Amino acid sequence: AAHASARIRYFRLAFGLASTTQVMSVSDITDILRDVYSGAVRLDWQVTEPLARPVAQAAVLGLMCAEQAIPHGGTLHISGLPGALVIQATGQRLNPNAAHWSLLIGSPDNATDVPPAQVQFALLPVLLQELGRVAQVTLNEGVVTLRF
Repeated sequence: AAHASARIRYFRLAFGLASTTQVMSVSDITDILRDVYSGAVRLDWQVTEPLARPVAQAAVLGLMCAEQAIPHGGTLHISGLPGALVIQATGQRLNPNAAHWSLLIGSPDNATDVPPAQVQFALLPVLLQELGRVAQVTLNEGVVTLRF
């Protein structure tokens, strides 16, 4: 039941309305994420400052994108400052879908054929545009990096 509750809060954070005046503490964010990332995919949260709700939402959508690159498990690392976050996925067998990742660095209007299970790749560029940010993606052997 705790895991189900955490997933609901996780999806609310990722897909819910985000007020620009709302701020989320590190403990609020990590409390949600700790129960979601407790299996084959682990989370290493290194951001130490509170995040505005839209930035926290972008971080969670970015984690969802990164998670898709490690279908057999691995670690999601997130670090940086509220104004410049870095998300990395590492694992034994990375399998990033280059077409989905290219959506993050293109125009948000290009995301018309995204399957429902990959909707985070369509939503994140729109949110980043609203935040005045640009995604930088690096797909290397052993690590996928997303910066914004």
